[in-house]
Amino acid sequence: MPGGGRLSIDLAVKDGRAVVSVSDTGCGIPEGFRERLFEPFATTKPRGTGLGLAFVQQVMHESGGSVAIESAPGKGTTVRLGLRPATEGPT
Repeated sequence: MPGGGRLSIDLAVKDGRAVVSVSDTGCGIPEGFRERLFEPFATTKPRGTGLGLAFVQQVMHESGGSVAIESAPGKGTTVRLGLRPATEGPT
């Protein structure tokens, strides 16, 4: 959010899973790029590697969780992480 804005974090429980939502009021993600968000090396930044969201998706999948991104141009973006329910007993 180069011009400033609002960042909010929310925690909820849905279907037995903790869901962490991180939302901003930034410029949003360009519509043509949204389908590539989780592709390795896809980036809109001049110095980015494009590995961040691919790595997040892999970790969430391997841990039994989920990741979803909603974005609207000019309105901002929300990233939702669905965390696998904890198992009982020591880990």
